[in-house]
Amino acid sequence: MFDLLLDFRNKLFKFEFEDVIKVLWALWEKQNRHWSNMPYMNGTKLLEWVFSKNPSPTTKMCGDSNPHSALSSQQVRWLAPPEGVICTHGNVALKPGKVGVGIGFVWGDWCGNLISAGMTFLPSYCTVAVAEAWAIFEALKALLNNETRSFEIRLDCKMVVEAVKEKEN
Repeated sequence: MFDLLLDFRNKLFKFEFEDVIKVLWALWEKQNRHWSNMPYMNGTKLLEWVFSKNPSPTTKMCGDSNPHSALSSQQVRWLAPPEGVICTHGNVALKPGKVGVGIGFVWGDWCGNLISAGMTFLPSYCTVAVAEAWAIFEALKALLNNETRSFEIRLDCKMVVEAVKEKEN
């Protein structure tokens, strides 16, 4: 998969590559929900959701302009981290009763620009909480060693978020 991403990165413009990452992430999420027997979107509906949730490069605003000014109160948008802060979103895919966990993460900045992304496979059986913790670990490993900006970690596993908050106190 990494070779495929490198091919895309070398052959596409940055905004096209970011769209590829968005679509791959959406497919990852769809498969994760499918395996978990949860409702999921197909085809056009999935792509419309991906591109409405993530700002396109032609409409992306950063700095003094307010990207949320034209939004209706019904629309759900990505919440950017504070200016100057980068953020990682991690997620996992596992099939109950099967050995192996797919782990994915995306690093982005406060403008929604992609910094890096990665996926890995953990060939063992584990709980969702342990897998989500591995997603944090993999994302932090992928962060550049010379990175000095503050960062946020965002997960959808409340148990792991609460455990991290408890350790901070």
